[in-house]
Amino acid sequence: MTDSEDSSVGKILSSARKKKRLRYKKISSELNIEESYLIALEEEKFDSIPGGEPYIKGYLRSYAKKLDLNPNLIVETFLKENTSKQTKPRDFSQGNNFRTFSYRDLLRNPLVLFFTSFLLICLVFLLFRSSFEPEEVQKTFLGNDKNIILEDNITQPEELGSNIEKPHDNLNVISPTLNTAEEFQDNKEETLVDQTISKENLLFIKVIEECWLEVFSDNERLLYRLSQAGEEYAFSEERLKLVVGNFKNVQVSFNDKIVNLSDNANTNKVSCIVFPLGECSEFRPSDS
Repeated sequence: MTDSEDSSVGKILSSARKKKRLRYKKISSELNIEESYLIALEEEKFDSIPGGEPYIKGYLRSYAKKLDLNPNLIVETFLKENTSKQTKPRDFSQGNNFRTFSYRDLLRNPLVLFFTSFLLICLVFLLFRSSFEPEEVQKTFLGNDKNIILEDNITQPEELGSNIEKPHDNLNVISPTLNTAEEFQDNKEETLVDQTISKENLLFIKVIEECWLEVFSDNERLLYRLSQAGEEYAFSEERLKLVVGNFKNVQVSFNDKIVNLSDNANTNKVSCIVFPLGECSEFRPSDS
């Protein structure tokens, strides 16, 4: 074999086959190697031959022997060429199937900009909303009394549950609009006439706006409800305890004297008073 060192494996095989005037079909049947593999060896398309390097070297040895070539020299030449191809770095920059992306490319993408803006708007909305939502108030009023849970704006009375009792039988509910102290006194007199309640130790309540009311005697709880604007209540007991949520929404008098609920209110707008005298923390109605 002459000048084999200056030629590639494919050219050496192709030249030797042509000199012997052999066809692929004949060689394939004698060596039991597919024609496509023989063509691939001559064209040096080694990637199209399955099995990798061990199979390629076996085919090259058989093919070289058939063509009266030195098998070892052919395999050695193949290994040199193959090694040089593997060590050459592969350049992906010129290919169309590969593209490098940067953060700048992402920011130019309309979909990325849309979703980023949407997430930022949602975040700002949630932060803004949370800063204005009213917090639920749960506080024990004056020591060991019952927990009173109120909200600044109570809009759904039915949400308070089935534990809310009906008004006491002595209550009279009417709906005139209260504007002055004189009208407050007139309404109280009308309520007393309708209910025939004694004026001794008389507690009178007029609801201006929606609020929570609880009234206790020494023996029982007389009132426990979310009251609406215009409702009026009158009680005459030896001793009474009044608890009002949103105390600014009611007018209260005891023995014809207007009661200032703010003097006994806490920061949650809950006022508690015992009539005629006493402390809320000392008051223990039997059924509460």
